[in-house]
Amino acid sequence: MIPAFLCLGLSGALWAQVFPVPPLVPEIEQSTQTFQRDMPAELRALSSQQLGSMEYVFSYIQKHYIEPVKQEQLLQGARKGLAGKVGPFSREQLYYGAMSGAVDTLHDAHSQYFPPEDTQVLEDVLHGSQVGLGLTLPRGRQAGEPLIVFPQSGSPAEKAGIKFGDEVLEVDGVAVRAMTTAECDAKLSGPENSSVVLTILRENAPAALTIYVSREKFEGPNVFSRMLRGKKGYVYLNSFRWEDSSHNTAVEVLMHIYALQQAGASGFILDLRHNGGGDIRAVQVLASAFLKRGEVWVGLKDRQGRQSVLSPPEDGMFVDLPVRILVDSESASGSEIFTAALQENHRAKVYGERTYGKGSAQSLITFKDDSVLALTIHRWYTPSGRSIDGERDGTGGVLPDVLKAGQPKAVVNILLELNQLPIEEPLPDPVLEEALK
Repeated sequence: MIPAFLCLGLSGALWAQVFPVPPLVPEIEQSTQTFQRDMPAELRALSSQQLGSMEYVFSYIQKHYIEPVKQEQLLQGARKGLAGKVGPFSREQLYYGAMSGAVDTLHDAHSQYFPPEDTQVLEDVLHGSQVGLGLTLPRGRQAGEPLIVFPQSGSPAEKAGIKFGDEVLEVDGVAVRAMTTAECDAKLSGPENSSVVLTILRENAPAALTIYVSREKFEGPNVFSRMLRGKKGYVYLNSFRWEDSSHNTAVEVLMHIYALQQAGASGFILDLRHNGGGDIRAVQVLASAFLKRGEVWVGLKDRQGRQSVLSPPEDGMFVDLPVRILVDSESASGSEIFTAALQENHRAKVYGERTYGKGSAQSLITFKDDSVLALTIHRWYTPSGRSIDGERDGTGGVLPDVLKAGQPKAVVNILLELNQLPIEEPLPDPVLEEALK
């Protein structure tokens, strides 16, 4: 088994969080008599080895999930997962359906069970590549609102002719407006080389368009920079990615900062608006570049209340660099960790809107059959010990030093610039302008 940490973002996006995980024990080869006695009759269609694996996973969840869980709850979820399987299915398919049903009973959008065929998607996303259409969906959208999309640069969607501002009406003939964004994301997802038919409503088009798109592997752009007035260096980063110690978002951002310094930049603005998080190793490297030895950048607490804090072992290369950070309500998870680390250590002033409030970390466990369990086992805290998890305190998020309402279309223009797409209507950016004062 290969343990790691995941932070599950919005709309099905997956962002790695790598911290030490609870020790693992060997998987059970067959279920115990007690487990077999308590399980619903529907689960007896599974093999003894599958039931052993199920018992092992349930035991892990009960021991390490951030909130108490009863075995009965998981068993009933597994029964419901089986009930959703209608028709001729193999034992493996029935098992994976049962496992997904069990984890769904946690009612935790950040905890999921992935059958083996879905795990490659995890690996691709963690390394910054992905299989899909390459459509960016609006995170703040509610069911019943239009599904307005724009394609990422170089994505299959862009190549197929999808344009910024298109509204997706149907996916493979199924209307999506009544769906949540997560449901739309699932509907648009699929295996590599599969295709999908999109019905698109485009402004000024005389009728709805039908566009065929193939799902392919691609790597979207992630960082760009430019010099602003007053010799202020501006760097936008869309997510925290990690391939290895030499190829990751932190290294990429630091290279942009160094290049801007060489061009004469005297201060920097790091824009994390619409940044849903990322691999915590990239967050750690980037935060450590601005902090002094021993300054805490994040704290962790498990279900038992055990706490730990993490800090850089030496001074960072940019400890004296003037920095301002831009955030909005779409800044989540890893971007909140980074922002709070610099804000509470008095290394950066923060501008914009209260952030999303995603303050939990998930262990990622790969089993012998290559299935994967992502499970919330920690909550993370800012250097001052404050939780930003919106699900727990009712408000959550990181509160900027300077609250300033953003112009959503201005942020869209930044994403268009990131994706090297034309900006049809240049707009003022009040948050950026405030940070430039």
